[in-house]
Amino acid sequence: MKFIIMLIHALWEGSKHLLLLILIFAASKLMASEGDINQDATDLMHAQVCPERFFNVEIPQGGKLCQVFDTELPASMIFFVPSSPQSVIEFYQKNKQYPQQSEIKNRFILKSDDNNITIIISEDGSGSQVDVLVKANLEA
Repeated sequence: MKFIIMLIHALWEGSKHLLLLILIFAASKLMASEGDINQDATDLMHAQVCPERFFNVEIPQGGKLCQVFDTELPASMIFFVPSSPQSVIEFYQKNKQYPQQSEIKNRFILKSDDNNITIIISEDGSGSQVDVLVKANLEA
């Protein structure tokens, strides 16, 4: 509010120098606020650690930004992992639990033999987004 009053006063008086100083001050405050917001967002990203498992699906180490869409079956969750899609595919295929693999529009789809679990992996910046869909809670 004080900024607005000063701006109106500067415009009223016709002082270009005062108006310029006020605009510089306001811009510096705005940039400081934006930096605080970016830091808060970075802190939030690191705070959202994924569980080790989602139902009977193992989550790769480093998974973060987990968002569970439904805890009742059928259930789904997405998360980010700082690994390439190929590394994530290898992680899930190491125990041969998800032998069915296909690719549609740069998204890799892994499915369990019984089609109970679907894992969709796509490139996302410096890592991968992973979507996990579970139809029923069957122990492997």
